[in-house]
Amino acid sequence: MDCRLFLQEKDDFCRLIYGLRLGEIVVLQAVMEKSIEKNGLSLPFLIVPRGFTHALIQKVFREKLGIDYSFSPELDILGKAKHDRWPDQSYIIRHGGHREANKGDAELKLLSAEKIWERGIETMTSLEVSQFSLENFLTCGAPIDVNSISLCPGSRYSDGRVPHVFFGIDEVEVYRHDPSFSHDTLRSRSVTV
Repeated sequence: MDCRLFLQEKDDFCRLIYGLRLGEIVVLQAVMEKSIEKNGLSLPFLIVPRGFTHALIQKVFREKLGIDYSFSPELDILGKAKHDRWPDQSYIIRHGGHREANKGDAELKLLSAEKIWERGIETMTSLEVSQFSLENFLTCGAPIDVNSISLCPGSRYSDGRVPHVFFGIDEVEVYRHDPSFSHDTLRSRSVTV
């Protein structure tokens, strides 16, 4: 894989779709190459551009796809104080993809956010799940979750509750969940940082 070319193409995508640039491609390239050495090419990359927000995701969902995206502005205001990762700088995560299953991580089924935290499992933030979903809509025309809801233990509201992302007909909603709650349709998405 030509990491530099991949990142240049991603930078062009971010500029055209989001109006953002990735920034230090050389640094991101080194991170990608190290991750490929360690984990191979089996896990997809999600590159979160510096300055990315839920408000920007909302704008792109509405303008490019005609889909309503609702969220609490608190998620952007809290920034890195309540998210495991926040794009003060562009960063890369790797995830299982799960586009085929449309069910999040099956092994995290019936695990509440509290259980995921207790086990030290790294999961996608609400921003990352929303970006993954948006980019899947843009490239494949479909949501990432059809039969499940993405729980986001990598993010928290100021009251301690956890966001979950729900994909309905012509809408994407980010709601609050009690961190002790679990359900068969509520799934988290694990990441490698």
